[in-house]
Amino acid sequence: MQIEEDFRRAWKSSPAAQLLVPDPTSILSLGKENGRLASIAYVAFKRGRLPILDNLVQKFEIPTRGNKSFKGRLSENWLLLPPEERRSGSNQTKAALAELAVAECLKGLGYKIINLDAWDSKSCDIEAVHDKNKYVIEVKYVPDSPEWFSSRVNAAKGEDASKWFSSDSASLNYFFLRIAEAIMQLERCDEGKKCVCLVFDQSAYDEEELLRENIESFEKWSVDPHGEHEGFPTSMPMDQKRKVLSKQPLEWLRNPSIVFIGIMESWNCKFSKILKNN
Repeated sequence: MQIEEDFRRAWKSSPAAQLLVPDPTSILSLGKENGRLASIAYVAFKRGRLPILDNLVQKFEIPTRGNKSFKGRLSENWLLLPPEERRSGSNQTKAALAELAVAECLKGLGYKIINLDAWDSKSCDIEAVHDKNKYVIEVKYVPDSPEWFSSRVNAAKGEDASKWFSSDSASLNYFFLRIAEAIMQLERCDEGKKCVCLVFDQSAYDEEELLRENIESFEKWSVDPHGEHEGFPTSMPMDQKRKVLSKQPLEWLRNPSIVFIGIMESWNCKFSKILKNN
């Protein structure tokens, strides 16, 4: 295809494309039978947004300063994975890009970025200073759920699509679970004000709005008629689940100094709500 050849020519001068697609001769997209999935870098190029990704990785010096682990997360090898592993593979790349986008958004609010997980931070995703205070920030990227991913793939195949989660309460359970996970990860930080950022995929606008409108009023974990906590992954270790459930959602919300809610739009992060505790 001509567009793929055009991408491979652009690849030669694109640091983002080189990070995401180390081998430009590799597969860039899958056919209808596989839901028309395609490389993130390739899709960005087709939509004229590859320069945004280039700007993002260059601002934070990822080609020269990025560590091996972070570059591994950026690298797109998920198209060659078995169908059941493609979602988690692509989300690794999206989550890594989201961390950089959040850091860029924080800079726009006057935060000075002093370290990143992408560089050599061992404690959190972003370390920053603002008004003489140090902040340690854990970023949780919220992609489409497994159900939603399957729906999009099925829709591309011409099959029936389904909802994200079975109910709004199940979705809110999942979002507060991610907040609790971030707070638990920040327990390893000895200094700095602890902050959590949930940044939603641009296709999850309705879900971002759901959390934004309910984050200060979701008092109790939702339980289905069978006594199960909706929205919790079935693969979640039981000890971790018990720790999360040891506090109600709003109790977890009191822990961090700041909770940022953001959404990705054309690979830029925009904060839609900022909750400050102190």
